[in-house]
Amino acid sequence: MKKILIPTDFSTCAYKAVDFAVQSAKYLSAEVTLLHSFEKTGNVYTDYVGLNKSFNNDLLSEVHKRLGEDKRIIEETEGVKVNTYVAVTPLSDAVKTEVTELDR
Repeated sequence: MKKILIPTDFSTCAYKAVDFAVQSAKYLSAEVTLLHSFEKTGNVYTDYVGLNKSFNNDLLSEVHKRLGEDKRIIEETEGVKVNTYVAVTPLSDAVKTEVTELDR
């Protein structure tokens, strides 16, 4: 096993899973990929006036920022290579897509 995929929602439980996976990666000399997935929200009215676009862009920006910070901390403190992946799809689809990518 050379790659470990870690879905995260930034909750306390997720960070415990991240820590376990990172410690496993150190032991196995593997790299990790932090994955966050969310689905865009919206309806015809809010999309028309641009409310959802702004909200979704802000959310996407915040997710990239948090994953980047988590990546930096893990790489600096644990010495494990970290990749990040953000998907705007249901989690099951995001996992399937990323597993296919990691398998290459």
